[in-house]
Amino acid sequence: MWKKVLFTFIAAAVVIFALFAAGVIAAYIKAAPAVIPESAEVFPAEKIIPGAENSCTFDVMLPADTIVKSAEIFRNGSLLSAGKAEFAGWYFNKMKWRISGKFRIFEPGKTDGLSVTVRTEKFFGKNPPEFQVKLPEMECAVPENIQSGAKLHLAPVPLANELDGIEKSFAEPFYKNRIFYAVLAIIFILCALAVIFFKRKNNESSLPLDQRTLREIEQICAMVRAKKIRVESGFAALSDVVRSYLEERSGLPATRRTTVEFLHELAADPDFLSAGERIYLTGFLNNADLIKFAGVTSQPGMLDSAAAEAGKLVRSTTAAALEKEKKSK
Repeated sequence: MWKKVLFTFIAAAVVIFALFAAGVIAAYIKAAPAVIPESAEVFPAEKIIPGAENSCTFDVMLPADTIVKSAEIFRNGSLLSAGKAEFAGWYFNKMKWRISGKFRIFEPGKTDGLSVTVRTEKFFGKNPPEFQVKLPEMECAVPENIQSGAKLHLAPVPLANELDGIEKSFAEPFYKNRIFYAVLAIIFILCALAVIFFKRKNNESSLPLDQRTLREIEQICAMVRAKKIRVESGFAALSDVVRSYLEERSGLPATRRTTVEFLHELAADPDFLSAGERIYLTGFLNNADLIKFAGVTSQPGMLDSAAAEAGKLVRSTTAAALEKEKKSK
């Protein structure tokens, strides 16, 4: 089950990585044109109050190899406040950025001449020129609680870093974030491990039957010696390996027969096993059944001896099969 989950995860990661790579390549082969609005949207849209905080926002589409470095709100060349740029979406060869900002106006009457200046940066090559997005003309009304003709004592326009609520940090796209590359590294490592694992499995499955079986027998003995599994579990595993080998070598369904049924079917082919091999196999399989199903205990020496005899059985039956194959040609 875990192999299927791992394979699905790796496949999804590879697809995502391939899509990202395709988008980056497409951005450099044929860069998308920049889409910049003529005017930003302002909140509140109705009359504004002198000194009250107002907001503006707009979206721009830039080529995928270009990021927004800064955004500032100006009025007739004077800096009002810093803006904020957020990465809003990736569309293969172009990126969507959301520019927003807050500002205050301190004089009543018609207010115009406001604009947002956005500076961008390319990964490679010459940086594109900055661009400006105008803010619409606004009516800055005098509050009703201020009498007509009263002299307004308003604070000067503060510097950008003195305005409350202004965020000067700029969100960078995911492909410029360390976490993104850490995730890519993890995906790469997982893919490499999967390739090694499946390649090893393929190499093992491509080994001749006798070599593959002898390796499995040695692995079982090594696990018992390292105390990773109990001797009884090793005996059960060894029995399964021998049964699987005999099933593939003889063509008999060893794993779907009881020991008695399987030995009886083997006896029908006197050329497959010698008399001594039948005696060993009968004793070994019956002993393994007692350990697996009757709870009979065994010693490590018994497993080593059984493994050695199993190896002899594999080698002798393999040699007999090869000799029989030569004679049939």
